[in-house]
Amino acid sequence: MHKLRAFLFFTLVMIIIEPLAIEGQTETIQTKIEKSIKALESKDKEIRKKSMGWLCSFAMQAYNDKEIIKLYKPLKAFINALKDENPLIREDAVLIIGVAGDKKVMKDIAVMRNDTNKYVQNAAELAMGMLGDNNAFKPLIEMLENKNEDEFYREYAAKALGRLKNPEATEPLLLALEDDGVGVTNAARESLVLIGLETLNPLMEEFSNKNYIIRANAAFIIKVIYSKAWDTKSETLLKKLEITVEPLIRLLNDESEKVRYVAALALEYCWDERAIEPLIRARGDISADVRNQAWKSLMRFRFHESTVNTLIDILESGEKTMKEFAFKVLETIDTPEAKKAVEKYRK
Repeated sequence: MHKLRAFLFFTLVMIIIEPLAIEGQTETIQTKIEKSIKALESKDKEIRKKSMGWLCSFAMQAYNDKEIIKLYKPLKAFINALKDENPLIREDAVLIIGVAGDKKVMKDIAVMRNDTNKYVQNAAELAMGMLGDNNAFKPLIEMLENKNEDEFYREYAAKALGRLKNPEATEPLLLALEDDGVGVTNAARESLVLIGLETLNPLMEEFSNKNYIIRANAAFIIKVIYSKAWDTKSETLLKKLEITVEPLIRLLNDESEKVRYVAALALEYCWDERAIEPLIRARGDISADVRNQAWKSLMRFRFHESTVNTLIDILESGEKTMKEFAFKVLETIDTPEAKKAVEKYRK
């Protein structure tokens, strides 16, 4: 937990800054960043350490905020700090360059892989991953999977893997969703979505993984991507997601209750008529959680143009249990066709 001091310091500074952060927040932060960078020139070791610690903590928190990160440029002060005698300062400088730099500074970071301090070495691998160096892939995976590793590094290893967008990171990231650290699980989820937006195939391939946790988490990430598609009203992404419907339907028959539940949850967002009948069948699942989620998903499908016709077909030619489930759904739909079918079935 060697990063704890820096984050506590960051929190203290934010408590001071926050009341001023309405209009002029950027200016306040800019001034603080400029003063802290200037303080790196101090001959006082403690001043340099505290200034770099705050700069690093703030940069890592603003990881994806381009407007904040550009306030750290030019990076000369941080590149100079790579030679500081204090390993904490070197480590923080490496991390800042990884967040704020580009491929032009890779050579400066690459040499830090051979630093005498373990945490500086870790920071170098993280930074190289952030900068897009695929050679950092294996070290980042090892960092993520090592439960004895500092949680800070596991979290940002997950983030860096998202930037690399290597499909081979899919399984390790799915396992990381079970990590005890909230920051790690959130970072893994974000990175899996980034990889999934590039290609959905690695996620669907994990539907056949022997580990039910990986199967369930893969289906959950598909659900998250569906949510993103609806939130952004992206017809292109929804079209791309169509290939996941049949594999998700097959997961409704998985031996694991958790997998079946997550599959039903993901299908709630697919808005594809192919899911209607399988979800009705799932209403007969031995698990109450799966049955309830299947019902919830079907309620969302009430407004799909194909739902009524599918349900009427089941009433006319389906199995007895399926007919009863179809009838219950039709009762909730307020259209002339649905009402007519309900009255006919009652007779």
